[in-house]
Amino acid sequence: MNRRAALRWLAAATTAVALTGLAGCGIPMDSQPRDVAEPDQPFAIQGPDAAAESGSSMSDPVVYFLTPRPNEHLVAAHRPVGYNADDLMNALLGKLTADEMRLNWRSAIPANVTFVGTSLVGDGTILVKLAAPKDAASFLQGEDGVRVAAQIVYTILGVPGAKAVQVELNGELQKLLDEDGNVLNRPAVESDYLSYADPNN
Repeated sequence: MNRRAALRWLAAATTAVALTGLAGCGIPMDSQPRDVAEPDQPFAIQGPDAAAESGSSMSDPVVYFLTPRPNEHLVAAHRPVGYNADDLMNALLGKLTADEMRLNWRSAIPANVTFVGTSLVGDGTILVKLAAPKDAASFLQGEDGVRVAAQIVYTILGVPGAKAVQVELNGELQKLLDEDGNVLNRPAVESDYLSYADPNN
């Protein structure tokens, strides 16, 4: 065998060994290129959104509760609900988790307040409809009324496209208070409650 023939034989043998090794690793061998369907992919190939699609709690929408006094402020709580106003309000009026209760988080919204629904009433303005017994209908007034408004506004403005919030109680449109207790003659926005903003967000 001359030198050129020997080199050809060595190259062919090396290729055969390599192909055998690849097949042994579970990589299918084809005679020509083809698209590889996900179940046939020999390695786990994930796009950049794979982590977000895994159901991570940090990607869930948030509702806002209150930290203990005296350094009281809003605190974000993740909830596995949809990014829509109805789901967020139902979550806000729902129960705190055991961990949140251990941290002494609370809500200024009374337990006897019920959620009726939401509607879009203007360019990005969401109307939140609530109901409460007559003897509890003053919960939107005073210092606690400011806290309630801050919770609702920050929670609802987490809805994509939401810009402002109004509240209806027992069928009547309410004028919310800003952080200084001033009556708002317009829909409320986040900047009306900056002193309550979550410092971690």
